Amino acid sequence: MKIFKLPALFVISILLLSGCGSKEEYKKGEALYEKGDEESLVKARNFFTIYLDKHPGDSGAEKWIKKIDEDYIIIGKKSVDKYFKEGNVLKAYEIMSNLKTIAPNDVEIQKGFSTVEGLYKEQIEFNEYSKYLEGVFKKNFEIYSEWDKITSDGILGLKSTQEIFNYSKTALSEISKLRIIVENEGLQLENSEFSLINDELFNYINRIESNLSLVAISSTAELTPIDIKDQVVSLKPENFNATYASIKNTMDNYVAATDGEGKLLRNITSTLTFKYDEIVEHQNEGQKSEFKVNSESNVEMTESEDEK
Repeated sequence: MKIFKLPALFVISILLLSGCGSKEEYKKGEALYEKGDEESLVKARNFFTIYLDKHPGDSGAEKWIKKIDEDYIIIGKKSVDKYFKEGNVLKAYEIMSNLKTIAPNDVEIQKGFSTVEGLYKEQIEFNEYSKYLEGVFKKNFEIYSEWDKITSDGILGLKSTQEIFNYSKTALSEISKLRIIVENEGLQLENSEFSLINDELFNYINRIESNLSLVAISSTAELTPIDIKDQVVSLKPENFNATYASIKNTMDNYVAATDGEGKLLRNITSTLTFKYDEIVEHQNEGQKSEFKVNSESNVEMTESEDEK
């Protein structure tokens, strides 16, 4: 029997369930149910589900679950409508999935699920591509920032021309790896609008690589720090910022696109940011969430691909 999260508070009197059995073993589930908050109701529903798995055919547990499910259908439909209007497609889909499990033959639920499922897939697609773009930006920003610092220090006499050349080779190696990542992503994309964005990003990364390649094959005697900084024009602030501002604008327009009547084509929300600190924070939060889930389920932590 499926265990899932309940979406909202149930205003249900426990007296309605007085006929559902009064076994001593039920008391934990009943106590959780009486609390009424979402977390407790989730635990109560799951409690009776697990109890029923261990005691197949127990009529009391079956009645508890049936009553919760009946109220869930009523409140769940209202919650889906609320989250749908707020643009929270992921939450709406979660609830609709639960409703479909409870009442697979309900025509209204079937229709609603089909609608939300399509939007859910669009939101997931957007979120995944945004996460990829943020990862590229983060690495590009680190290269850009270090390049700007070391060349500026060179102009001020704090770094030698040779030190700048040495870093140019490191930067070239890193940007080449990034170019391969962007190129491979482009080969896998099926969304035509995302493909155009990826082409823009690839062309920019490729220009940086070309600029750095010219520096790498130059002689230290040929160029001054100012010359070197000017030669890598793609890593100048105006070019770096303009590229990612353009991509962010295009992604925002994708979310806000409307039809001929002015109605949104996609009821999704933008999750993309090109603010370095925010991206780092999101990544850290993701790692903490992963640890929390594993801790609660007593699953041993394994190294991520990045940690290996």
